[in-house]
This record gives sequence, C-alpha cells and structure tokens, in this order.
Amino acid sequence: MKFKYLFFIPLLMILISIATSIIAFKYSKTLEQGYVKINQQETEVVFDGEYFVVLGNISDLEKYIEVESTNDFIQITTYDEENNIVKDFHLTIKEKDKPYDASIIIETLSDDLILIDEMEDYLFYVGLEENKIYEFSMTQTVSNNDDQYLDLVLVNLPEHLYNMKNLNEGISFTTLVFAVISGLSLLGIAYVKKED
Repeated sequence: MKFKYLFFIPLLMILISIATSIIAFKYSKTLEQGYVKINQQETEVVFDGEYFVVLGNISDLEKYIEVESTNDFIQITTYDEENNIVKDFHLTIKEKDKPYDASIIIETLSDDLILIDEMEDYLFYVGLEENKIYEFSMTQTVSNNDDQYLDLVLVNLPEHLYNMKNLNEGISFTTLVFAVISGLSLLGIAYVKKED
C-alpha cells in the first residue's frame, strides 16, 4: 500500500468528527424542548414525566424561600434576613381547559423556610404528560414587596437523549484529536522519508 493513502485515515476521522458533532447538536436542540419557561403562556409538553423547577432572578436581599402546595395553587414566598416578605406568588400549572389539580405536584422540597444559598434539592417536582397543552400562570399577591418576577423554568432531560448527546460529543472530540495526531505523525514520517 502506498504511503500517501494513509493520509485518508485522518481525513476519514475528521469526517467522523464532523458527523458526530452534527448529531450531538441535534440531540442538544431536542433536549431544549425539555425546558419549559413559566411566563403566563400555554405550552405543549414534548417529554413525558417528572419536571423539576429551576429558580432564577433572586436578589441579594432574598435569603429564604418557602413553597406550599395548596388545593388551588403553589405559593412561593421569598424572605429577607429579618423574615420580611420580599416576593410572594401564586403559581398554577394545569392542563388547558381543565381545573387545577394539586396532584400535578409530585413533591415539594419543604414547607419550612429554606436558606436559598444552602438549597440541596429543587423546590418542587411536577408530573406532565407529553403532547398535552398546559397553562402556566404566576400572579403576585398583595403581600409582594418587589416588582420583579421570579424566573421559573421546568426541566426534564430524558436520560437516554442526554447520554446520546454526551456520547456523540465525546466521539467527535476524540476522533478530532486522533485525526490531528495521526495527521501530524504522517507528515513527520513523510518528512523523514523525504530527507532519506
């Protein structure tokens, strides 16, 4: 076999790297459908199962948070160091054109005050079904002392899709590294052969 044909190996590895990078990007775009932002809208759920909530837009003033699931809504309240209410909201997540069902809440972290900086788990989990449209609404209560809303995002990242994304990213990076190493090695060998 002629030596120059060996240069097809790094080229093939670069093509594999590009292909797996594209596949990983497609998995990333699919996983983005597992993020549902709560902002007074209707959303069709793509992935079935348990969603956890990610909390954002917390100010330095807010030190504690409390979550209570009632028969009509989820109450989320934040407090300052002196236990004064900073933000207070009623959150409802329900299937479109159906009454609120408290059983949608699978689990809440705690009914007690939680130190925000030491939270080790998510505030609550909800069970949503795929291909159903849900209504999300968050209203400030009269106790609210801050004009800023909380940023709440429900997240469900199916493990098999997440693992496939990571696998393809790993293959893409590894084959690219080996393509560069093998290409440089072949160039070095070609240079030494030419010198001889």
